[in-house]
Amino acid sequence: MRKLVFSSLVLLCAVCAFAQGPSILVPEGSSLMEVIPASADGSVPIIREYASACPVAVVGNVAMTIGRDTTHVFEIPISHPVADVRWLGTSLFYPEGKQIMRSWEDGSVRKLLEADAPVSAILPALDGILFTTDNSLVFCDYEQKTGRVLHQSKGKIILGGIHSGHIFFAEGADLYAIRGKQKVKFHSAGKASVKALAVHPEGPVFYSTADGTYLLNTDYRRLRLTAQSAKAIDIVGDKLFLSFADGQCVMVNRCGQYKEILLASEVDGKDGIGLLTAGHIPEAVRSYSAEVQRSQDERSAGEGVPADLLGEYAYALALSHDFDAALANIERSRALGGKYADFYSAQILRVMGLDDAADELGKNVAIPWNIRNHYEALNKKYASRARLVSGTPAEVIKTASTLAAAGQSVQALAKLGDLKQRYPENAVIYSCESTVWESLKHYRKAAQSLEKALSLTPSTADNLGRRTIYGNHLNTLKTKFDPVPAQPNFWKDKVLGYDKPRLMVYGGATLTSGLSSLNMRLGLYTSACFSASLNLGIARASKTTTGTIGISAYKTIKYLIFGMGISDSFSKGSNVFTLNPSAGVSFPAKDGMSSTDVMLGLSLPLSSGVGLGYSISVGRTFYFDFNLKKK
Repeated sequence: MRKLVFSSLVLLCAVCAFAQGPSILVPEGSSLMEVIPASADGSVPIIREYASACPVAVVGNVAMTIGRDTTHVFEIPISHPVADVRWLGTSLFYPEGKQIMRSWEDGSVRKLLEADAPVSAILPALDGILFTTDNSLVFCDYEQKTGRVLHQSKGKIILGGIHSGHIFFAEGADLYAIRGKQKVKFHSAGKASVKALAVHPEGPVFYSTADGTYLLNTDYRRLRLTAQSAKAIDIVGDKLFLSFADGQCVMVNRCGQYKEILLASEVDGKDGIGLLTAGHIPEAVRSYSAEVQRSQDERSAGEGVPADLLGEYAYALALSHDFDAALANIERSRALGGKYADFYSAQILRVMGLDDAADELGKNVAIPWNIRNHYEALNKKYASRARLVSGTPAEVIKTASTLAAAGQSVQALAKLGDLKQRYPENAVIYSCESTVWESLKHYRKAAQSLEKALSLTPSTADNLGRRTIYGNHLNTLKTKFDPVPAQPNFWKDKVLGYDKPRLMVYGGATLTSGLSSLNMRLGLYTSACFSASLNLGIARASKTTTGTIGISAYKTIKYLIFGMGISDSFSKGSNVFTLNPSAGVSFPAKDGMSSTDVMLGLSLPLSSGVGLGYSISVGRTFYFDFNLKKK
């Protein structure tokens, strides 16, 4: 009886446009439809992807296909309500307390694994299953059946999905992406905790809090879809399903069109980092100011404000040319041990026109993933050469020394850097700067500053004592140098970068006169945008199939690629060796994990009897576990 009632309700609603309930923003070219009406008991349906990307609604042990001309209703082997259900191919997965069960096509049900705590959400994949308990995010391999904890939380974890190799989840009000051992926070919903989360195949994130239901696009701009909070959010293909507390479920067709609204309209509730990367600096400052104030109010002390939030705030202040406030806040971030404090310190000094200090502080630092594609353009656009200090050199040096003694090193460097620009021949300025660099354990830079001070101190009887002090301390600094210095101009670091190489895979097609081929490259990609790979290809010309094997190396400079390789083209009874220089352009994806490459190449024969050739190739490169260190 329940099956028939469920079927009738859905069939009735599937042909009617959504007319009642919450007001929901729908993009042009999309449509909104009620899938399941509000129910008396408030049972919220589970919307999932079935075979061939078909959405199904599950209530109890009854499932029904949605959005097709022919509706199929079927029962699933579940005897009582469960927290989640998922299909992978024709297999059904669902949690049952601490156990995860798997139902096979023949109707048999077996226990897949048993967790340490009740399972709240699951996401099966080809090689294993991702699942959450109330405070753990775990991946378990099907064969070994051993769980690996990816994240441990004090609160409930909301699983959002997987996109471009990143696992998206929410903890409290914060949204995170995790890949391998690296976890990054990319958005905060404010005071309200996230209740539901889903990721669109093209990258946008949908989430809900007690304040409403929102869309966050790949540029971190936020749009409120409805003031009503969705209890569950699900995406199947390009269909968005929002389920509410009263059991009502609505479907938005072509939800990918939401990005057009974001591009063409004012965005409600955009957070600080979204405003910052979009170049709306005054609005970003106001947003960060409010967020910092909220953190202070909630934790009753300034020490409770997140260190990296203060770093972002300080950078926004610097871009607005409020340098005193920027320096004060970056010192707070540094005192709290901010992960990106050195990065933001360097960018603030760069905006202030103090490139020498910025270069030193910015060496080999981690770059936040949500700003790494924007900060250089922002620095250039908002660079300032305004005078930062006033007073005599003696007064400024005294102030800088006091700041350095109090641990406020960036403020001291800013004052001394500005003073150097005004009095480049004052030895005492460099001596004081050397002391600051030494306190930061930048001993080579401290030695360089002291050498400059020594060179500017005249060799006279009056200065003998000072020169002796400088010389003795210079020798002391040299004993503190690292055995193998990491210098940015060292050829190895220029080519290979500071991080371990990561795997890259390329696939593409090449066209020449009278010949076409498919190619694949497998190799390593470094944080300095250098790659080396093994090349394999198969070509067809004049009814003859030719295989190709070779090696190549490429260097990327912004959007340009330059490469050199050597290859052997072989077919029955012949081998032709060629040298292959190439050049082209690369268009990186927004997430930095792939790129589209267009190349022009030459084939310089190393074998006699073969002419010069040229080619054009188009392909896609994917980077696996690509590091986020500074290039």
